[in-house]
Amino acid sequence: MADIEIVHQHKLGRTIARQRAVEALNRLVKKHTIMGAWNGDVYTVRSPATGTFTVGENAVIVSLTLGILTKSIKPRIDAGIREELAAALDT
Repeated sequence: MADIEIVHQHKLGRTIARQRAVEALNRLVKKHTIMGAWNGDVYTVRSPATGTFTVGENAVIVSLTLGILTKSIKPRIDAGIREELAAALDT
């Protein structure tokens, strides 16, 4: 079971939502040194957590399992992801 599960609804459609999700993830990657890669509409995270950011027609779904070192800052990571998604998708 994932440590962080987020479903962020949007009304942008898949194409625009993906563009904005890429921008949000780029900021998160720089801030948290996240390693991963896009495959279509799914960004697969490999480090420091494992999981996915999936862009859909009406929502971006985040499912992450944190590593031992990152579990202690789970609330901060969760809040940061939610903040980036809101900034990117709610405007």
